[in-house]
Amino acid sequence: MNRSQHDLDELLGAWREASGAPINEAARTRIRAAVVEAARIRAAQAWWGRLLGVRTLAPLAAGAAALVLAAGWSAPASSPLHGIRLLRESVILTLPGDHPAEALGFAEDRLAQAPHDGAAAALDLGEASGLLDYAQRSIAQGSPLYQRLRDDRALLFAEAKQLRVCPGREWCSSLQPNPVPIVSPAATPTAKPTAAPTSRPTPPPKASPSPSPSPTLFSDSFDQDAVGSAPAGWTPQSGSWSVQLDGTNHVLHNAGSGISRITAGSPRWSNVTVSAALRIDPGGSTAGVLARWQDPNNYYVCKLFNNTLTIGKQVAGSFQSIATKPYIASGWQTVSLTVKGTSLTCKVGAVSVSATDATFAAGEIGILGGGAMDADSVAVVSS
Repeated sequence: MNRSQHDLDELLGAWREASGAPINEAARTRIRAAVVEAARIRAAQAWWGRLLGVRTLAPLAAGAAALVLAAGWSAPASSPLHGIRLLRESVILTLPGDHPAEALGFAEDRLAQAPHDGAAAALDLGEASGLLDYAQRSIAQGSPLYQRLRDDRALLFAEAKQLRVCPGREWCSSLQPNPVPIVSPAATPTAKPTAAPTSRPTPPPKASPSPSPSPTLFSDSFDQDAVGSAPAGWTPQSGSWSVQLDGTNHVLHNAGSGISRITAGSPRWSNVTVSAALRIDPGGSTAGVLARWQDPNNYYVCKLFNNTLTIGKQVAGSFQSIATKPYIASGWQTVSLTVKGTSLTCKVGAVSVSATDATFAAGEIGILGGGAMDADSVAVVSS
């Protein structure tokens, strides 16, 4: 019996004793690959020792092999050592353990790497998509991992859209903005009144974003979304959101009554500026942007309401105004909310109001509407 076979039998035997689980052929194949890789490293060490005829160099060869393994342990898709990472993760997902949580962790690592991985971003997101599919098969609706899976799916779609890596990629064919269903009672749709063609003037043409030293994390002008559909990469939380035509321009429209919210981005976003062009329509009362969104009951907001610019927060379902300044809104307004550490700044045009608050440290971004309103040209940059 060769050494690799002996190692394989020992590893399989230990697994049986520890877990009592039967070992299927797929598991055996993956573990065999890991053992063979280890055997190759030992063989390389011995070969270098024989070639150079110096016993003291064997530990150096072993050290070099260890460095290669360490470098490949979390190597991105752009690295030639990425195969070592894939092998490690494959073995972890084969051995007994919390496989859904492990797969989500592996997927989240790739989502964090993709914006910095250049041409290999599509490979990162493709692998993330496969890992999320794997995890979803074992995660029950309402379980602790369920919201995390939904957040990762939303971030995957947002990054694919932002990095423009989806067209022509096989894994994109099944990618949807929110393929994991939301567990909540169905809301009664509110009919959207048909407006006269002249009641909603066409907003000014969208300006191309100016170069900025701050990296753009997310942007959406809704031009690629079908009229009448929910916007890709966004999760409606309440209200009635859809993409509509305003003249020839695509805008995000809310037809719901009461406070309506729609969110996007990553729950890990901390120091960011979120901005959007907003317009309160006839019959509406409020329009704003959200940051560090946790859930419908917890988030920061910068909003226009009752001729006032307000920084506020929703905590445990209760709204608290933090700072305000008079402002009379008319037509389209560019509203922004900057959160950096405990510093909060709400701005519209040349008017701004600032405050400090430490309630929330990170979260998604979003749009808030009170009754009929429109949004366009959403952007998120690091602050």
